[in-house]
Amino acid sequence: MTTSTPPQENTELEHLKNNFENYLVGLGRHGPEPLQEILKFDNWKHFAKLERERRQRRFFENIDDDTLIALANGDINLHQSVKSVLDQDVVISA
Repeated sequence: MTTSTPPQENTELEHLKNNFENYLVGLGRHGPEPLQEILKFDNWKHFAKLERERRQRRFFENIDDDTLIALANGDINLHQSVKSVLDQDVVISA
């Protein structure tokens, strides 16, 4: 049994792929060397996951030390706090 990607998801993925390839075109504007170096990345999926985690961690950069400690100890539950704010209907929707 094969499954297919719903058309909307496929269109979104194609859009992401096109944007990414346009980015790569920019990298290669002055020669193929940067792109050839990228072809040497054996563990590119792992690198992408690490970068995603690094970006997620940036959220915590502006939180004060006491709050970070409380979050780390589980005294404050991040998900519960976010849900509480969302339930207050104070977030402006796009």
